[in-house]
Amino acid sequence: MSRAMRVAVVMVALTAALWAAPAAGQETVEFQLRLGRGEVVHATFTASAEIAFQVADQRQTASFTVEAREVTRVLAVDPDGTITVEVVFEDFRISEGGRTEETIDAPITLKVRPDGRVVERQTGDYSEEDFPFGFPGRAARIGERWTRQTRLEEGGITGQGTVTYTLAGVERAAEGRVARITYAVEGQVSGADIGPLPPGAQSRATGTIRGTGELFWAVERGRLLRLNDETTFEAQVEVSAQGQTIRVALALQSKAQRVPLAAERVTVPAVAAEFLIAPGRGIGPFALDQSVADLTGRLGNPTNRDPTPGLRAPVVFWTSGLGALVDPADGNRLVGLEIADRRYRTDKGIAFGFSQGAVLMAYGMSPARQEITMPNLGGARIMIYNDLGIAFAITSDKQHAEAGPGHAPVGAVDWITIFPPGQASRIYALP
Repeated sequence: MSRAMRVAVVMVALTAALWAAPAAGQETVEFQLRLGRGEVVHATFTASAEIAFQVADQRQTASFTVEAREVTRVLAVDPDGTITVEVVFEDFRISEGGRTEETIDAPITLKVRPDGRVVERQTGDYSEEDFPFGFPGRAARIGERWTRQTRLEEGGITGQGTVTYTLAGVERAAEGRVARITYAVEGQVSGADIGPLPPGAQSRATGTIRGTGELFWAVERGRLLRLNDETTFEAQVEVSAQGQTIRVALALQSKAQRVPLAAERVTVPAVAAEFLIAPGRGIGPFALDQSVADLTGRLGNPTNRDPTPGLRAPVVFWTSGLGALVDPADGNRLVGLEIADRRYRTDKGIAFGFSQGAVLMAYGMSPARQEITMPNLGGARIMIYNDLGIAFAITSDKQHAEAGPGHAPVGAVDWITIFPPGQASRIYALP
């Protein structure tokens, strides 16, 4: 055996020893979520999927990849230890067919007990009973298994399944123990979205779901570190209409990976002056000390002038997307400016589509708040930082989110307003 081969054998043996199980009864692992109020945890997330679609002898395939930064923000911790956590993908890009599109993710906001059980879902589409995965509910020894029932969804295919977890080993690291958990997924397909169906048509989906993966859990720090997942969905869909049945076969293979990202590697990009939202001063080249006539001279006549229920100042809009809040006693005087365009950002990086948690972490956890409801548009929660001269309108219901493609998802910033510091009461009904 050569020296290089001996070194390789030794390295393999050492690696195996690090993850090897100790003698029975020597070590157990307790799974507890340990996150503090105000903590922000970053990770890189990548995923890919290949889809095959076949009807009779016609077969089509497609593939896409996803890249994003997963951000977990701890918004509150109750006296009993229950954690309010927001999870959102930022810098979210989807690539398909040679094209890459940046999109806005809908934040998920949950209340979670330290044992990982979800007790309340506040925003987002999260159907699981556990976060971030199913804990065993007891101290577990290496080699021990436990199961959880779960809802499975990918690429329009949905189903129910069982996840079997195994505590495969424990490694000693500088920041404490890291548990390696492997898992296997087995389930049945219950539905599949294959696009619009003819009037009166009915569809039925059957099939199987199989998957494997591993995750790494920081035991003493109480948080997820890394994750690798591979899942295969195979579905058969029968569409019945007018006495005829069409059979569609779907096959989807997905892979996902999550890797921790150090906070110091996350930076706020610089904002060009023409797109800067400056609290208390202006938006891009437009300043609060200008008049409505000044803005009209540069932008043309506004497209509309509407009172907004719950606000004290009417708003006029231009086709550029800029809005001006006007003093009711002086139609030429500005009391605020607003914008709903993702190109415009504050110096803290907050823009249209950013989550409520991102705003709270950047500007403070205790803003004044006002709920408003707009006819034919739905609700918004205004978070007001009076001393700074800035407010953020957060989409608060599905009616608002689904009012059109120009609106942010529930729990995200739909528009930003700036005003002279200390003068929020000219716009909002503050207590």
